[in-house]
Amino acid sequence: MKRLTALILSMIMVFAMFSGCNKNEATTSSPGGSQTETESHSGKMRTDIIICDGFDIVTFDPPEITDVYSGMTAQLIYDRLVRLDENAKVIPMLAESWEMPSYTEYVFKLREGVKFHNGDEMKASDVAFSLLRARDNPKSYTAFEMVENVEAIDDYTVKLTTKEPFAPMLLKLCGSNAGILSEKVVTEVESKGEAYGANPIGTGCMTMTTYKPNDHVLMTRFDDYWGGLVRATTITRRVIPE
Repeated sequence: MKRLTALILSMIMVFAMFSGCNKNEATTSSPGGSQTETESHSGKMRTDIIICDGFDIVTFDPPEITDVYSGMTAQLIYDRLVRLDENAKVIPMLAESWEMPSYTEYVFKLREGVKFHNGDEMKASDVAFSLLRARDNPKSYTAFEMVENVEAIDDYTVKLTTKEPFAPMLLKLCGSNAGILSEKVVTEVESKGEAYGANPIGTGCMTMTTYKPNDHVLMTRFDDYWGGLVRATTITRRVIPE
């Protein structure tokens, strides 16, 4: 329960910090050419955000995530079907809407035109692949053990079936383990016998630019993000154990 509470609080904090630009703001460029400040009626705001943590990220692969630091970073790189708003209410994310034909069925209608960081469009097959992969991973199994099946009905419709009525299912889909990956990218990496995560590809508002273990990870704003530009142009998470 403590871990679930911590993850919920971290998700709320992430979306409060990096919500979309205000319509009254106009961006300006720094002498080096990159956008580092935002003009608003309250003055200038830094948009190159630096966060200091005492521990390094463990993994960039959503089903493998069991720690808060990796989870908070993953929520910027990967989107989920649904998310929690500032009031801890489940609201749409990659899914525009959903319905329950029965107590064990969830049918999600996906947003069209959502792009992965490599430019490919996200489809229902990517969602089904990602959630089944999470269900079959021992580290995320407890979040998805009630999932019987996930299938793509068409390119923009996904059906999730549970083994029995399970009230927390939507809440589980808000977690970092439920991040949606590119089936093509993951399959290509794993077909070579390599572990996915070195070059994470998601649909999130930030893309990973560089990662130096036990030092820092640098993320850059994804300009083709379906939700519009976020305020942060870069986010650097530095590891400072002291």
